[in-house]
Amino acid sequence: MAQQSDTQFPHDTFPSDRAIVVHAKMYAIASKYFVRGLKERALDKFMGMK
Repeated sequence: MAQQSDTQFPHDTFPSDRAIVVHAKMYAIASKYFVRGLKERALDKFMGMK
């Protein structure tokens, strides 16, 4: 990966905008699947109670 943000952020600890966007997308996808899993599990329990 090319380090294009060296001029903007001289500190290595400061993440680039691209990294933030990528992590945000990954987090959004992961949370979406997690919520879907929880809903399906709750639905299974609900159907099992009937």
